[in-house]
Amino acid sequence: MAINEVYSVPKITKRANNFRVLLAKGRNWLLFFFIVNLLFGCSRWYFLPTPDEYNLVKAQQRAIVLLRVTSIVDGEPYKPFRKPLDSELNIGLALGSFETGGEFRWVTPLRFLSAATRDEGWTFFVLKPGTYYLAASPPPLGGVSVSAYERGFDRVPRWRFDVPLNAKTIYIGTLYISGKGQKLLWEGKKMVSLDKQGMSVLNEEDLAKKVSSGHIPEFDGLETALMKHHEGPLILRTPKF
Repeated sequence: MAINEVYSVPKITKRANNFRVLLAKGRNWLLFFFIVNLLFGCSRWYFLPTPDEYNLVKAQQRAIVLLRVTSIVDGEPYKPFRKPLDSELNIGLALGSFETGGEFRWVTPLRFLSAATRDEGWTFFVLKPGTYYLAASPPPLGGVSVSAYERGFDRVPRWRFDVPLNAKTIYIGTLYISGKGQKLLWEGKKMVSLDKQGMSVLNEEDLAKKVSSGHIPEFDGLETALMKHHEGPLILRTPKF
């Protein structure tokens, strides 16, 4: 696949009789969402590794894979990730592997070690040893189904990385993404197209070590294995233990 195109996600396209009732309900919903966002925005619930996952990592049957995403939209910095309960995506990520038969599966919800690392573009996966492919896409623009959205990941660049045996923590690189945006109703923009030619993988190993030692210090010895751009059919490898 040549990285020389722009990929755009497709656009896929109730009433109250009493205005006072509608207004009261609206205030109640606004209050509800405000409280929920406050709780989850300030809490330490970021879909952290579970106790079972920690045990599997200690047994070297899984690895914590660190990835950073940095993005630019219309020449301005663009946060790739939002709070876990935000209804709008900024950038979608998908993984393909032996277990998915080489098909990309949308990773949702994304996971973060802290609010600060999320805001800096860091996310992580807990994966078995094996070969994986990662793809990134702008968010869906409407009521697109999950299956339709996942098919779109076949039309964007994919990046291959390997989770070796006995690894506990791996940094696979910083994925740089640029694209064009559409203004949102209230503030900011949403990415609507991806500049395939502008995508690249950077090495920020020193930053990755700080993130790893600061948030998962029990797993020292972070390995760096940068993902590489992959063209052609996916090469699958049976996971080993």
